Amino acid sequence: MWGVVIADDEPIIRSGIAKIIPWNKYDCQVAGIARNGEEALELIKKTGAKIVISDIKMPKMNGLKLLDELRKAELDVYFIIVSGYDEFQYVQKALNNGAFGYLLKPIIPEELEEMIRRAAEKAGEVWNEEEAEGAGNEKLFESETLHSRLEWLPAWLSGDISRERKEKLQRELTEENARWHIMALIHPLRAEASGEALVEERLFLAETVFEEAFENMEYIQFVKDRQLVYAVLSVPERGSIDWCAKQLKYAWNKYGKSGNTALAVSKAGESLRALLDMQAQVQKIARYQLFGGDYFFTERQYREEYDNWEKCAGFTCRELENMVLAGEKELLLKKLRETTEGKLLEECRYILRAALFRGHESSVPPSQRSLDYRPGWLAIKKEMTERAGKSNELRQVVEEAFCEIFERLDLLCSKNMQMMVERAKAIARLEYADADLSLSLVAQRLGFNAAYFSHAFSAVQQQGFAEFLTNIRIQRAKELLLTDMKIQNIAQSVGYSSQPYFSTRFRAETGLTPSQYREKYAIETE
Repeated sequence: MWGVVIADDEPIIRSGIAKIIPWNKYDCQVAGIARNGEEALELIKKTGAKIVISDIKMPKMNGLKLLDELRKAELDVYFIIVSGYDEFQYVQKALNNGAFGYLLKPIIPEELEEMIRRAAEKAGEVWNEEEAEGAGNEKLFESETLHSRLEWLPAWLSGDISRERKEKLQRELTEENARWHIMALIHPLRAEASGEALVEERLFLAETVFEEAFENMEYIQFVKDRQLVYAVLSVPERGSIDWCAKQLKYAWNKYGKSGNTALAVSKAGESLRALLDMQAQVQKIARYQLFGGDYFFTERQYREEYDNWEKCAGFTCRELENMVLAGEKELLLKKLRETTEGKLLEECRYILRAALFRGHESSVPPSQRSLDYRPGWLAIKKEMTERAGKSNELRQVVEEAFCEIFERLDLLCSKNMQMMVERAKAIARLEYADADLSLSLVAQRLGFNAAYFSHAFSAVQQQGFAEFLTNIRIQRAKELLLTDMKIQNIAQSVGYSSQPYFSTRFRAETGLTPSQYREKYAIETE
């Protein structure tokens, strides 16, 4: 187990941290509690603790000095800083000196637990690497063929390879062995399809489909959680991708289509760098299949489905997601009422059900989005929309469901700073045209001190709120400059009341004045 030392001069905080974390869950145990840096240093040397949670301001030896002493003694620990918002300059110094991460006071238990989980996983990765290197396992990385890299794919996608090893694999990829890929996922389509009796049948079905589709081609198949069967196909040219997708569809229709399983196919990605994105895509498609009951779905079909919904709804999926994240319940419900007014029942059902799915997706943190085959909340709401016999009844079901989504998201944001930052970003995307929009106003709206939220936003986003807002405004201005809209009107529409100031900011970001940008790129798009 990994030993943990907690250092803080406040007894309540020390004991609170020791009690609120389920240490055994992460293979950790509290090795000692210290009132200052000196006591913590002795405990770390004595117990060999691997994780340290330390306040910055402590008597005798503060957190920064403790970190410095650990580095001098060459003690390899995962150092987590806990600080108040007015101590952020010290946090930056600690991070520069090798601290693993930091948390702002008051400590949110879920954020601390997530930090402990990451530190324990990192410690395990490094230990496993040292064991493997001692056994001479580096030879597994000596081959220059892409197929040998793909043998590491399951570990790569599940996060079982450390960042250093991923970087090493990426560096070793040369132009000669770079390939294009598509990823396929065969999974249960409904709850009853995940029973133990059907596992072997599904594995055999997947193997048959992939062998038929990818005969004489380079691919690798692997299984996750005995539920999900992935295959990654590697081809030398992007032009081969569409042909391979057709082969896959043919094999699926011939062998695999059934009421118990579904097949999702990602878009093409180049080299190993794209695999994680492809995995996220194919899982997103699979979640949509679970909601909609579709047997076969590709990324292209998924995109077409998005486009079709946007035409019917009259606003974009991105706008819907931003309204959900920003907590704009009344605005979203108003738009949904307006877009379904006067439409036939089935068209209303299509618009509202798809909106419900996308709203639900937006309310769940990306790290928690998984394929859940149990008949949960979303499945129950879908069934209720199917039973609705009138448009008004259907709207009421969906509006009540959205109210639950917003309540759940409010609770999540109150406990999770990362989701609160996502809410601030969504507000910026929705309201960038407001010249008065600022960090202070957003922080006040979210119930935070402006200085505290500024540091929190920067830590999560790796850029300040003002920079984030400027990027949104400039990007929108670029799009409008390709139209015949007057530059003065563009400036106002993206949140700048002064055209000269807009021109100054635009040039600082792009190296061109708005007129120069229009002249250069409008010609290229004609």
